[in-house]
Amino acid sequence: MLAISVIVLAFIAAKISAKAPPLCTWKSNTGANFDLRTLKLTDSSKTSYNLVDGDIPCTPETEPSYGYAWNFCEPIPAALTPEPCRNMGKYGVVVQYAEFVKGDYYCFILGHFNPKQNELKYNLIDVNDPTKGVTVAYPAGDRCSATDSRLRSASIEVQCANTPAVVVSAQEPATCAYNLVMKSYYGCPTECPVTGNGLCDSHGHCAFDKKAKKPYCFCNEGYSGSACNHKGSSGNSGYDGKSVQIGLLVTLLLIALGLTGGVIYMAYEVQEFRKQQISSHYNSLPGGDREMVETVNFTIN
Repeated sequence: MLAISVIVLAFIAAKISAKAPPLCTWKSNTGANFDLRTLKLTDSSKTSYNLVDGDIPCTPETEPSYGYAWNFCEPIPAALTPEPCRNMGKYGVVVQYAEFVKGDYYCFILGHFNPKQNELKYNLIDVNDPTKGVTVAYPAGDRCSATDSRLRSASIEVQCANTPAVVVSAQEPATCAYNLVMKSYYGCPTECPVTGNGLCDSHGHCAFDKKAKKPYCFCNEGYSGSACNHKGSSGNSGYDGKSVQIGLLVTLLLIALGLTGGVIYMAYEVQEFRKQQISSHYNSLPGGDREMVETVNFTIN
């Protein structure tokens, strides 16, 4: 009986794990899919996502340079963890650090992540347009302060752009809640493919078709295919804005020609009608159609 229970539990666990999406992937309510796994740093990564601010200008004090470092879906590799955090033995998926004076380190973990304990929260940057990018929220950071029991949290905003990965900014819009911004084509829906040449093969742009309610690559003129990586416009499922504009102009021109022709025809009909009216009026006069001849008789003596 025990063996059967174990088999049943293992089967249920396998079914649940089979249905669970891969870590760092997400399907939004719009149907757009996101895959941030390529942005994940590993021990072999040579660079990290890191941003250091500086002294605030126009203030008499010299503020320390606060730094921010982060990873996706797992803690920052030890080799890429900032030195102040390594010296304090602090490792997390998002950290804030500083060194006030030589040897005086400061490090807060803004976000922990353990797939068995924490759940990632995803959101669209723009709920009406998934091609603007995606936000990943990491909860369960260090305590806010000795007097504030709230836990720090961090969200990473990955804006959809045709670049591998560029760090933009780091802010604290609310106390102990941090927002880190970067740009990457991995922040775009997977429906807009990335090739070796870039997002939409750098021959189009990723946009959301509100009528079809799905994102895809809108190809530039002369390119086609789901990734805009084929020359020629045949079979292109993308949107060719110039062709539509030309079609509209041709339609308007035909309408204008039709109206012009109609006006000319009406003017001709009016002129003919007036001629008929004048002729009819003249013919109705007495003797109007006979030549008047006066006969004069001369007598020669």
